Formats: sequence, C-alpha cells, structure tokens
Amino acid sequence: MKGVAPISRQLPYQWHNTPNIRVITIKDFRRYAGEVGFRILKEVAINTNPHDRSGTIIYRFPNLRASYGIFLIGKEPG
Repeated sequence: MKGVAPISRQLPYQWHNTPNIRVITIKDFRRYAGEVGFRILKEVAINTNPHDRSGTIIYRFPNLRASYGIFLIGKEPG
C-alpha cells in the first residue's frame, strides 16, 4: 500500500541488493536514483497488452497501473 517493494522475512533484501529477479515499482526506482545520485531526465510509464505488442502510456497512477517504467537518467553534476 506504500507503493514500494516490501522487505519481509521471505524477501529480506532491498530490490537493488537481491540475488533474485528484480521486480520493483516506479517509486522504488525513483528513490534509488536519488540515493545513488542519478537524475531522472525523462520518464514514461507504460502498460502493455499481453495479446499484441502495443502499449499504452499511463498518466494517472503510474506506480499502480503501469507494467513498465522507462527512464532516461543522468549523473548529478559535481
């Protein structure tokens, strides 16, 4: 309900420090980018259709509704 990947007894790692497949939320990635000093220059959230190759850009509630987030990142100057 907080919009981030949970840490629990079954999933004891943060998403970026796990030996498992990395399934994260858009909010998780935004937070991580800030922690490591990357600046998000552009981003788009999309929801894909499993029956064809089309996707839809998600504008409202992307953390909840998108299948994928695509980010253009850059390093903070300095």
